[in-house]
Amino acid sequence: MSYSLSEIAAQSLKATRGAGYPWGIAQEAGVATAVLSGYGLPGVAGLCRLLQIMAGPPWHQMQQHRPQVSARLHSSSFPVWQAQEGFLCSVLAGCAIADYANLIIKAGGLVMKSVYVPLLTAAAARVVAQVGQVGVTVTWEGAIIACSPRDLRHISGDDLLVDNVPEVSMTCRALEEEGLHKDVVAQAALTARDQINVQDKCWRRLEVFAERTYVPDSETSRLSGAGAGVQDND
Repeated sequence: MSYSLSEIAAQSLKATRGAGYPWGIAQEAGVATAVLSGYGLPGVAGLCRLLQIMAGPPWHQMQQHRPQVSARLHSSSFPVWQAQEGFLCSVLAGCAIADYANLIIKAGGLVMKSVYVPLLTAAAARVVAQVGQVGVTVTWEGAIIACSPRDLRHISGDDLLVDNVPEVSMTCRALEEEGLHKDVVAQAALTARDQINVQDKCWRRLEVFAERTYVPDSETSRLSGAGAGVQDND
């Protein structure tokens, strides 16, 4: 079925919250999923994969998968981020990328180790491009996604839904220095779409997570105004 970007953002927000993330991070996940979907990328499927592996533990345990923001340099001279334990959650990484956009721009890029569903970090790369008015390229295992302040483009890579990737690189370039980003700006055909086709099984998975945010039906909730109350006069 097809859904609007606002529907995708809202459902992704509720699903991420239902998986155990705080509301603020869930809101960021909803926006990221809608942005990727708007540019024809499998944002909903990527979020479903991530939530399936992340859902369950309490929030203090999930935080082990957030990036340890460090100025330690990689062989490429970029800062290196990795999780405190295990893999790096791409939703939590995306929030940190947006928060530390100026740091990444100043360093010229970023390297992230062991990232689960790296596709979800591409929406945050677009935030970096907007903050610095630069071009940003995200690469992993043959996949390349390029962002400009106004657009996002899938350059190469057949399988964007890989799970745990050993290394993801983010590189910043001045727009006039990076031909890929010139192409992104020039391609009017890549304007974000209003209606997005989503596989039914993916949407259902989001619904299952979203249902965890609903208040259980009870006599108390009906008396307080939910539903028809104790007496239904319809």
